Amino acid sequence: MKDSGVAWIGEIPEEWTVAPLKHLVNITMGQSPDSADVSDDGEIPFMQGNADFGTQYPSPHLYCDNAKKMCDAGDILLSVRAPVGALNLADRTYGIGRGLCAIQARDLHRDFLYFALMTLGGAFDYLSNGSTFDAITTSDLKNIQISVPPRDEQTKISETLQEKFSEIGNAINEMRRLIDKLALYKQSLITETVTKGLHPEAARKDSGDPLVGEIPASWKFISLKYLLASGRDSMRVGPFGSQLKGQDFQEEGVPVFTQKTVLDNDFFHGDTFISQEKYEQLKSFAVEAGDILITTRGSIGKIAVAPPDVTCGILHPCVIRFRTDKSKVMDEFLKYVFNETDLLRQQLLLKSNATTIDVVYSYALKCVSLAVPPLEEQREIVSYLANKCAAIDADIARRRKLIERLSAYRRSLIYEVVTGKREVAGD
Repeated sequence: MKDSGVAWIGEIPEEWTVAPLKHLVNITMGQSPDSADVSDDGEIPFMQGNADFGTQYPSPHLYCDNAKKMCDAGDILLSVRAPVGALNLADRTYGIGRGLCAIQARDLHRDFLYFALMTLGGAFDYLSNGSTFDAITTSDLKNIQISVPPRDEQTKISETLQEKFSEIGNAINEMRRLIDKLALYKQSLITETVTKGLHPEAARKDSGDPLVGEIPASWKFISLKYLLASGRDSMRVGPFGSQLKGQDFQEEGVPVFTQKTVLDNDFFHGDTFISQEKYEQLKSFAVEAGDILITTRGSIGKIAVAPPDVTCGILHPCVIRFRTDKSKVMDEFLKYVFNETDLLRQQLLLKSNATTIDVVYSYALKCVSLAVPPLEEQREIVSYLANKCAAIDADIARRRKLIERLSAYRRSLIYEVVTGKREVAGD
């Protein structure tokens, strides 16, 4: 072995060399066509950045009639804007726009070059220098150096890595398939439990909702409004835009609980605040411990419960707060129904009047209906689901950890082989 002289390559075999890409490949930097030439039904499939990269080949969504820069079938496509280094292979001719380049192997085995480019994360991180997003210049890209083994060894390395890459990829895909199955099973288990209960021998009655079907005879199928706490303030929509404007937000102060607060179930690490003076004007939108917040735009119908030690704050305009009668329904039961099933979200979608984005209005939220067991049975269900879901979540986490380990092993294997630190078996 000898020192390559390149930090991210390290030592290489004595008979190997290093060389800049410009001596080994042809690089075509993308250039976007005129906007008038881009359409949904043009003659040439067109891509920019890595936004249209598929799992194996690009998946273009735009087309153009007059591409300024092109790639050929077999070219390696590289994203030169964030995320710098994303790779794909062209299976046909494409127009390529800004943020994308086509690399054609000249004095290298194409597949060896592809694997070598996979190892350049450190080089890309070092060279990316965009002011508003990471990017790499044409000059820097051309001058990146890679290790170059003899041609016959390039072929042997390519064949070995193709086989290993496929094996590891198949194992990762199988893990992801099993994770998806576990997630579906978890949702099915929760849906079945919050609509049918834990006692299959119990007498049944028709809920009146085709999505729910029959429910235990001792349960109620009622609208949310009948589960709300008494008082006019049991449901509050976030302030109108005229009451809370963009210029009112600041980097510190009294927190504003946003949709991100709900989706992350995190009331303590927000990034949206208002002044104490503004809070005094909007105190009617304050959030208290035990309040339930629900998302009303885009990712609608997800809820979070304000914890006992919640910091004083107010609702964001895209959040609704509601308060329930704790003698009728448990917060934990509601979280399973809202967050882990599609039962209420489907109702909210049907009641949404928006044409371009899903929106939840307070009158629609009050009218959604759900199956509600007696309180003691709710406790049984919550305890049962907590144990079952914890086991499923642990299984999913274990498989995700395995995916991370397989991915890390694949990256390490490719790096060690294409830099000569691990020798591939001969014929």
